[in-house]
Amino acid sequence: MLRTWLTKTTKPREAGVTGIYTLLYIIKKEMEALLGLIALIVVALVGWAIAEFKYKAFTFTRSEKDIEEEAELEEQHRADGFKEMNIRDIMRKNSTNGYNAVG
Repeated sequence: MLRTWLTKTTKPREAGVTGIYTLLYIIKKEMEALLGLIALIVVALVGWAIAEFKYKAFTFTRSEKDIEEEAELEEQHRADGFKEMNIRDIMRKNSTNGYNAVG
């Protein structure tokens, strides 16, 4: 009887039951939440393990063509007057005045 009562969706107070049955109902609901939390943690750990496996198993190496292409683009940028800025140059030109910077 207790097992069939706990599997029903009715709440113990609605069924006119008090005492230990109410306590068992609350424990059952808390266990569902705990099982959900455990399932979430397990899924997160499995996802993390898969990501780590992919990171270790598949390595990325740049081809000679990519390296040459990057050097060409860098030369082209420098020819157009591109200047790489350090953090001090960026902060000198940065505006932190918020709305007042626009107006």
